Amino acid sequence: LSTHSFTQYVYYSTTLGYLLAVNAFVHTICLLFELVNATFLITHHQPTRRYCYSIIAPYIFAVTLQAIIILMKAVDLLFFRYRILPTREYVVVLVLIGSIFAGALALWGWIARDNEIIAFCNPPLGLAPQVSRFWSMANVVVNSAVVAVYVVIIALVHFNGNTSAYRENRKVIRRLKAIVIIFVCSWYMAILGVNLGYVLGFSPEGVAIWQSNMVFFALVCYTQAFYVCIWRSPEYRTAFMEQLHMMVYWKQKRRAPTIGFVTLSKSRRLTTTMTSAK
Repeated sequence: LSTHSFTQYVYYSTTLGYLLAVNAFVHTICLLFELVNATFLITHHQPTRRYCYSIIAPYIFAVTLQAIIILMKAVDLLFFRYRILPTREYVVVLVLIGSIFAGALALWGWIARDNEIIAFCNPPLGLAPQVSRFWSMANVVVNSAVVAVYVVIIALVHFNGNTSAYRENRKVIRRLKAIVIIFVCSWYMAILGVNLGYVLGFSPEGVAIWQSNMVFFALVCYTQAFYVCIWRSPEYRTAFMEQLHMMVYWKQKRRAPTIGFVTLSKSRRLTTTMTSAK
């Protein structure tokens, strides 16, 4: 993931490329903050909500922002013909809008902190109950909008395509369907599962365990852009392999003097031993 955002930026200097780069960076933040909960679990420490939230507040901002950016990518794909702003200014405006919403929600979560001891330090439990419910329901609305926009795009490509471009349209539709399926099976499922925990009538302890296990689907979401791009994009795959090769070559180049010294040292010891034997 260290080369993820950079490669997206270099190879796709378009609105979608910029949004992918921003989303990749935000997903990296989300992955890093998952280590906080892992640390608490390993050390068998149950923090208070106040202490937990003071650590994961940036995570709340990032995870909320990434949901908005996913919607913006879909909307941009639908209405790109009507864009009037230059690409960079347009992307800045979109990210700023998402940041305002994410920042407001993160601030609300900060104000609503309490001293209740929580079993897991993650967004559903780190947020106060009323904020957590709003956050999860808002994400369901956003996710449903994402699916709806992609369905509209698929329908437009399917019904507006001409015969000469039929094969190309089929490729586009397959790619869009793959995006929708992966999205539904990752982030949509994670948030839907969080809300389902309330509906099923579990005890507070049961809800906490149920919601925390939805992190599996969230982790798929945080890493999907990386693997999907390598799978679907020859250009991205080539760029990544080139960077990987450069990293390996650089490491080998750094090790070369050490290896030479060790080899020379062994050679000298062997020569000394043979001389003594004579």
